[in-house]
Amino acid sequence: MSSKLTLTVICMSSMLSATVVHAYEVDRRHSKVVLASVDELERCHEDFPHSDICLDALKRYVKANPKAAFSAGKLARARFNSWVALQFLVPALTPATAEAACDDEDLRLAVLSGLALPTDDPNQVLATKAATGVCAAKLQPHIRGGFGDANAYYRTNACAVLKKQNAAPLVCGPSERPPTDAPKRTEPTK
Repeated sequence: MSSKLTLTVICMSSMLSATVVHAYEVDRRHSKVVLASVDELERCHEDFPHSDICLDALKRYVKANPKAAFSAGKLARARFNSWVALQFLVPALTPATAEAACDDEDLRLAVLSGLALPTDDPNQVLATKAATGVCAAKLQPHIRGGFGDANAYYRTNACAVLKKQNAAPLVCGPSERPPTDAPKRTEPTK
């Protein structure tokens, strides 16, 4: 007897024909789901809504298919906490993908939610990497606009990012670096 079970959802368009909508494999021996495409995440998540089994399957799928990382991140952002998508979206950000990716709403939402995590959280580290990487210029106005209802983690993390870019708002306090056009301080002579 096989330890693998393939679940298939059939959409009947008429009594004579059927179309496969979603199929994914459940490996019962290893207690895991195996996705054949990113799109299968939706059905998997519907079947296992309170389990990480589908997220783990998505991680394995993207590891084997790195070109699917950004689309996987978009689905992960919609199905899980927004910051979960960072583990897929951030590795997909390159100078070649930046033009299209940096304007993406899912990326923006994931970065903003990731900045609201404690500094020792791996997803906060990924949010900071995205906010200071190839998408820094596109994300900066959104990060600056996120202070209104922000928690203390967001304020700390966003201020650190914006101070590095010399773009911190007043709510962040004084910058550690003096402005480049500021006159040098001299001690009075006696």
